[in-house]
Amino acid sequence: MSLIFHPSFQPRIDSLRRRLPHAVLLSGAAGIGLKAIAEAIAGPALYLEPLDSDGRPAPNGSISAARIRGLYEDTRSKHERLVAIIDDADRLTPAAQGAFLKLLEEPSPGTHFILTSHQPTQLLPTIRSRVQHYKIPPITPEQTDGLLGSLSRLSAEERAQLRFLAHGRPALIMRYAETPELFRAAAN
Repeated sequence: MSLIFHPSFQPRIDSLRRRLPHAVLLSGAAGIGLKAIAEAIAGPALYLEPLDSDGRPAPNGSISAARIRGLYEDTRSKHERLVAIIDDADRLTPAAQGAFLKLLEEPSPGTHFILTSHQPTQLLPTIRSRVQHYKIPPITPEQTDGLLGSLSRLSAEERAQLRFLAHGRPALIMRYAETPELFRAAAN
């Protein structure tokens, strides 16, 4: 599947691909595709996401200060260009937010950060003030219908349910389409 986002956001994505600022925050509803948009903007990048206590990716996990200190070391290495994506940045622990603030205040040349967040108000105001914030809008009803139309394995009733449940959020549409048990649980 190709990247789907609201057409009004295309000029912004093109601009960010040409000239990425030091730090960007992408926010929007869960399932809008923030991670995919960040990856499309960044190209090759370091990637940090919340982990559980066993070190496995987990949506209810967190991003520790130790991982941010490791990122700090990575940014101090000699790189022509380094892009780091911090997915679900609102899951940074308070100590990690403090450590990340140091990275923002002491940027290394050629280092760029793309943060994603469904709850940007959970980030420190000082972090939010040092990033360029872009709110990603839901896709249009026509885009939603096109995406749902490409899912021929689903019945008309299932597509209608997906349209209602996902409401303009392409990543959520695909997650439900690819995980029938998750879709059934949401539909009930």
